[in-house]
Amino acid sequence: MQGPFALISAIEVVEHIENIGAFFDNLAALLAPNGVILLTTPNVESLAARFRFLLLCQLKQFDSIGDPTHLFPMLSATLPRLLERRGLRITRRWGFPAGGVTVSSRRWVNVACAMARPFLPEDVPGDNFCMTIERA
Repeated sequence: MQGPFALISAIEVVEHIENIGAFFDNLAALLAPNGVILLTTPNVESLAARFRFLLLCQLKQFDSIGDPTHLFPMLSATLPRLLERRGLRITRRWGFPAGGVTVSSRRWVNVACAMARPFLPEDVPGDNFCMTIERA
């Protein structure tokens, strides 16, 4: 694959990669100087995912009912460090679907999350953690 590329999309890919450092090394090498990476991954930090972990000690989308090829959950505490080492940074982040409703959860989970939102912080709501990444 040649480069550089102005736009690189990695939609629901990163969680399947065994060597996450090499993955980001490759993205950084292929990205044009003013290019943008659009990356999405399961949101393991949403309220629905945190409730699942609290109640069942299972990581949403990485458990027995999730995709068995999911290997690496992305965490907001470690992702900026991984990117910084490669000269990259997150420029925008959001959740999908908007508003925090999760399509992969039961209705009662969405109701519980809506009731808990005023009391529990939820940086990025929704099933998917979406972001744009650019050179630092």
